[in-house]
Amino acid sequence: MTVNKVFTDFLEDMVQAQFNSYLYSQKLGEQDNILLPIPFAEIKEITLDLHYAYDTSTPQTNRFQYDVHYLKAQIQSQLAVRLKKLIKQLIDEIEENDRADDGQWPVVKKGIQSETFRDYIKKLYDNCFQKYLLPLIVNSDETQTDLSTKTWTSLLYLFEKEQIEKEVLGHNEVKNWVTQRMQQDALATLSTLQTEQEDHWDILFQNAKKTVPSAINVIIDSEQLKSLPASAIQQAKIVMHMKNLTLET
Repeated sequence: MTVNKVFTDFLEDMVQAQFNSYLYSQKLGEQDNILLPIPFAEIKEITLDLHYAYDTSTPQTNRFQYDVHYLKAQIQSQLAVRLKKLIKQLIDEIEENDRADDGQWPVVKKGIQSETFRDYIKKLYDNCFQKYLLPLIVNSDETQTDLSTKTWTSLLYLFEKEQIEKEVLGHNEVKNWVTQRMQQDALATLSTLQTEQEDHWDILFQNAKKTVPSAINVIIDSEQLKSLPASAIQQAKIVMHMKNLTLET
């Protein structure tokens, strides 16, 4: 059993005990002869004295794990550069085609060039990362399989295309100046920029791949611990504050 498993089981048991307390109080309160509210037991703090020993019968192995923060930072950097290029291209085409004669255009132009607008798009990109790309990383870590550059870049293109179409080309204050040709040009540029980055992602994946030791099994069974020398037995005192699940060791 791993240390992670020990704490997971322990916390699950405590949560179940707290839930049973709520149910019992609710059941008593529903009885006809009860006029006052029934208090319930609340677990506020637990102290766990854990005696354990490392299980040397199971050899420790190494696994790889992708650095999520590194990959997210790389995406943010790439998307910021591409967004800036696409907005510049769109503005240039609008102004070259004499579609900027309206007096409102300078205000709209300033808006889509602003840091506020780019920060707004960045937050949307961050949400897409959590929804589409983070599960790929988690699955690769769990199955110990390499990230697929093709799958990664395809998903990246799809959610970037979705946001560009909706939030830039389809923006309420921008779409009046955008022609169908401009939309096609913007998406073609996006596809080209994405394709140029595919080989680059192979390198980034290697940089993000870190070797980490696998979890070490521990022995916590009291009967098994009795058969071990005293020097092999470790002790940990852990105080759990249940309101925010902080630990003191």
